[in-house]
Amino acid sequence: GRRGLCSLPRHMPGMGGTKGMKKILQRVKLNPYWKLLYYLPIHLAAFALIERITQGRVCWATDLPLDQMIPFCEWFVFFYLIWFPFMILPGIYWLLNEPETFRRYMLSVILGFSISMAVCFVFPNYQPLRPDPVPRQNIASALVRFLYAIDTNENVFPSMHVVGAALVVFACRYSPAARSKPFLLPVCAVLSVLIMLSTLMIKQH
Repeated sequence: GRRGLCSLPRHMPGMGGTKGMKKILQRVKLNPYWKLLYYLPIHLAAFALIERITQGRVCWATDLPLDQMIPFCEWFVFFYLIWFPFMILPGIYWLLNEPETFRRYMLSVILGFSISMAVCFVFPNYQPLRPDPVPRQNIASALVRFLYAIDTNENVFPSMHVVGAALVVFACRYSPAARSKPFLLPVCAVLSVLIMLSTLMIKQH
């Protein structure tokens, strides 16, 4: 006889995503400090507002004679971009597993980023060090060009890249998981320093 269309099985692999997400949300809400996450959209909105408000105002150039001696190295763009998972992934782990470390981390981020934005609002600044055009043709140079296109060189001091990278190391010092692995803190510290150097080497901050 003719074969009919097969019906989908009731339980297919990968269909448990909703249940898994509910479990994650339940774990998040078990952390008494999870509402500190509300700062993140506030921060993004405030920074965008400051960028708009400070447009056209007299800006302070942050470069020093020493900056002219620092060579441009496009390969440091990878360390610059690593900043995003470097800040986000430990934060997620602490949110789900270490409430006290998460509290320390988020409060330090709130304080550090808020001070940085306040300085940028009171003293609008920029750095005029970007090479034009970006030298060489390779994947790192292409990423630098893309970064320059989507991110201005204004309101870069204090550098939130530097502040954020330092705060991850600060939080790791209080994390039971990080302290249980002796290699982890030195690795984080080295990566943090490379992220800080990247802001200078690609002339972004």
